Amino acid sequence: MEIPSISSLLAKVSDAIVINLLIRTARQEPWRDLDAEVADVIEPELSGIADEILGSIGQLIPEYAMPLEGSFGKAVYRGVGEALEQFLVLIRDPDADRRASRKVYVILGRGELRQGRSLDSLQSAYRIGARIAWRRIAAASLEAGLDGKTLSLLAESIFVYIDELSADSTEGYANAQFKQQGSRLRRERQLITLMLREPAPEHEEIEVAARMAVWELPKSLAAVACHERDLAEVTRVLPIGVISATVDGYGCVAIPDPGGPGRLRQIRPLFAGRTSAMGPTVGPNRMAESWQLARTAFEAAAAGVL
Repeated sequence: MEIPSISSLLAKVSDAIVINLLIRTARQEPWRDLDAEVADVIEPELSGIADEILGSIGQLIPEYAMPLEGSFGKAVYRGVGEALEQFLVLIRDPDADRRASRKVYVILGRGELRQGRSLDSLQSAYRIGARIAWRRIAAASLEAGLDGKTLSLLAESIFVYIDELSADSTEGYANAQFKQQGSRLRRERQLITLMLREPAPEHEEIEVAARMAVWELPKSLAAVACHERDLAEVTRVLPIGVISATVDGYGCVAIPDPGGPGRLRQIRPLFAGRTSAMGPTVGPNRMAESWQLARTAFEAAAAGVL
């Protein structure tokens, strides 16, 4: 009698798993149905799985095609190792505390934003890791004589688990993005407050504040006054380089180089249907003059005088 090869068995089991996953109601934690002894079959494979994952993501993901050293390398090594170890822990004890482990993937997501990348590279790394882990774990499980039902549960467990790690990283990325945006808006508010100060600040002082706000200081600008309730919506769609802040209960928008090509065509539609007024074009250290005239005109328009 001919003994089937591991590859042919994997192919058959994989087909069965696909069918099984399609007809079963997905569970939140499928590893709860695995026997704890399954972890003993997987554990000897962890080192080889980790090495293959680390090698593959460096070859297949251009953004990670760098020596895995420094803080970046440590984070990647820790992420891969923690993922594999925690998967074993969950099989042996589904109620194990995962909070410390999840922080690792929140930090990885946060790090992607700090590196100036989207989450695409990290998500690709997770998918590569899941495929490698499943292939090697499935082969070891077949050699150990585990049945098709157990293999199906293992496959489902791996991919549900990876989805959870991915969600943790997405959370970290989103939180970092929110904080970064909040920090940027705070510096922009400080910059506008400075430019509106009287007596007018020195140009050098404005330059320093502009650098901190990562804002290219224009040669000229104009202030726009609007309702404070409209400011949040307008701010979300402002062109690059246009900054805003709440000032004394009004919305204040600083328009760089308002006479520049196409600038007003960009700005006017944003205020369509909203009461607003623009002050004259001035230098950055004279923004207070533009703002005072803009606010006076806005108040008159809001009162129906204009």
